[in-house]
Amino acid sequence: MKTFFLVFVILITFISQFSSLIVPLHAKTVSKERGANDNNNNLGNININSGIRVDSYPVGVAVNPSTNKIYVANELSNTVSIIDGSTDKVDATTIKVGKSPYGIGVNPLNNRIYVSNRDSGTVSVIDGSTNILITNASAGKRPLGVAVNPSNSLIYVTNIDSNTVSIIDGITNNFSGTIKVGIAPYGVAVNPLNNKTYVTNIVDNTISVIHGTNLTDNNVVKTIKVTGGIAPAGVAVNTSTNRMYVTDYLSGSVFIIDTLTDKVVNSIKVGKNPVGLQVNPVTNKIYVTNIGDNTVTVIDGKKNQIISTIAVNPILKPYFKDNDPLKNIPVNVKFPSVTSFVSIDSVTNMVYVTNTASNTISKIDGDKDAVAVRLNFNINPPNSGDIECDGVKNFAGNSTLYAIGHTVECVANPNRAYSFDSWSNMVHSVSNPLTVQISQFGALTANFNPTFPPETYLFIILGVVGSVPIFLGWLNRERQRRRLTRYLTRIETTHDRLFESNKQDYVLQLQQISKEILHLFKRGKISDSYYNILDRKATDYISLAYRSERNT
Repeated sequence: MKTFFLVFVILITFISQFSSLIVPLHAKTVSKERGANDNNNNLGNININSGIRVDSYPVGVAVNPSTNKIYVANELSNTVSIIDGSTDKVDATTIKVGKSPYGIGVNPLNNRIYVSNRDSGTVSVIDGSTNILITNASAGKRPLGVAVNPSNSLIYVTNIDSNTVSIIDGITNNFSGTIKVGIAPYGVAVNPLNNKTYVTNIVDNTISVIHGTNLTDNNVVKTIKVTGGIAPAGVAVNTSTNRMYVTDYLSGSVFIIDTLTDKVVNSIKVGKNPVGLQVNPVTNKIYVTNIGDNTVTVIDGKKNQIISTIAVNPILKPYFKDNDPLKNIPVNVKFPSVTSFVSIDSVTNMVYVTNTASNTISKIDGDKDAVAVRLNFNINPPNSGDIECDGVKNFAGNSTLYAIGHTVECVANPNRAYSFDSWSNMVHSVSNPLTVQISQFGALTANFNPTFPPETYLFIILGVVGSVPIFLGWLNRERQRRRLTRYLTRIETTHDRLFESNKQDYVLQLQQISKEILHLFKRGKISDSYYNILDRKATDYISLAYRSERNT
């Protein structure tokens, strides 16, 4: 009877030590106290930007909803970055354009991208299907704003230093004419339904209205005074509601103009120094970038009310610091030399905002009006299991878009003949399930170990019954090894954490550890050799502390 009881206890112990060997298909396991990183299961603890990383000083941004590609003008890199909207991955190859690219526009009908080069006085024309620069068309002095009229393939570019608007022929990609407007023209927007183009003039607080159906008949037909405004900057038109929205940089307001009467009908106070804005005609929401306080204001176009204010990555800062030849060189970051723009994909209802200072693009989910980040899922080794987050199963290569601050519970489900080992990449933990608060772009990898199938496990059990003494000896040695590892970790952690900052607590904690080690040794919980290793380690560190005190 005693022998049976002993064998039963051994079997139970074996099963508890090796329960991962008999994990059923897709079982949800829970690991406990297996490592020092068990509590590090919050992605918010890792300092990674919540934006999509691009080149230096991104300013202009435009979306092609037909291809789900986002184009970003990087002012200090003289490049255009390309982002895949479905994966949020940046194309490894950037497109070289002119000096100080600023504004950017897209014609979705012919997949052409137009970039104003502020310090070159040109407009770069890019073929979106090949990502090749076609030509650099001439423009005026310091071209900034870009707007495309897809109905007649005309591109309008504001020239802030020459008080003009240049027209580019989208068929020939050549400069085709100049229109005189107000003082310091900046923003530009097109209504393709009536072929009217609206230009904000910062200095004289007006909006020039240009009408033209072809290359030869473009003229200023009206000048609108922005009543109550000071410095109109960005402009956008909602063709569905006949409303035009204008940001005023100095007054911190958005002015609403009825395009049927060309009169200001309302104004809304937003954030500090608003510049960029864009309208989603499907949801009738207006998104405004406030470069003075790093926020985006969301306006309900039906009620003319603010419905949300979204914090984004830093837009402006006094110095440019990055892995760039220009780092640590002072840069004039005042508007209008540098700013932040916004673009909307009305098909996916995603909003993209340039954050100049942090060299990132914030992606905003228009359904939730919150900054969204993408979490990619990896499985190691391949085909060894899956990851289930909030009830949604993810396989290797899958990704999910989450709003920042969303808490998700993920479970690593091993396939047959595998057991869960750990999480890696953005978070290192052995907890399963894993609770994660999403805060930035990244990847989550579930690591699995190959194990024996159930039938093999039965043979192992039978072998153990005949090998009780060997198993007990192994079990004792395994426990001693774990104690050795645990106390070595405590000693090293105490040294790293307290040696430089608090030598008194450092010595006291090491002495306490030495007492615990001696107690374990007397009880036979660790061997002579393990005790000598631990005692020598603690003693050496204590001696090191005393020597350091004497030297100081």
